[in-house]
Amino acid sequence: MAYFLDGEGSALKALAEYQLGIGEDPDQSFEAATADYARALERNPTYFYSEANLAVLHAMRAEFEDESGRDPTTRATASLVAAQRAISIKPDMFVAHLAAAGAQLTLGRHDLSRDVGPMPAIARACSALDRCFEINPTSTSALATEGLLLSLEARWRMRNGEDPAPWFEQARAKLGAALDQNSSSEPVLSQRTRFRP
Repeated sequence: MAYFLDGEGSALKALAEYQLGIGEDPDQSFEAATADYARALERNPTYFYSEANLAVLHAMRAEFEDESGRDPTTRATASLVAAQRAISIKPDMFVAHLAAAGAQLTLGRHDLSRDVGPMPAIARACSALDRCFEINPTSTSALATEGLLLSLEARWRMRNGEDPAPWFEQARAKLGAALDQNSSSEPVLSQRTRFRP
């Protein structure tokens, strides 16, 4: 039963991502997907796929809230908690580590928007990415996330009067490499975040 509920949640998560892409409000789809994942976990509390999918869903929702001018902290924290639960059950669950990195990226962006240093969030995201690269050294999504983190660090350095060019160049190289190596062996990068600085 957990498998079917997880599948329904994943379909709703995909619908939410589609709605984001066409500018529709995805809140109803986010809520319904969250409920399906929660019901799957009620049926089987060790079903790590639902924990990992919940982590991804909360990370997506945190990014949406941040882009909408809302505080993403609650959703990003929920993503980190779900990711940690998935990792505690299955330590090599790549998508949970990637969701944790994405949640930290959103927290870092939110910090920067409030003139708070994003470096602690960047460091935590890099730690999650290190684990991603241990599990899958050729991950396109992890490489793209690394590029986005470098871009965030560049903007912070620029704000502090430092020359951001080396970080922007590294970000550009990582994002370009991710696009070049994009393969069908893992989910395609989100259209919303693929080219985001």
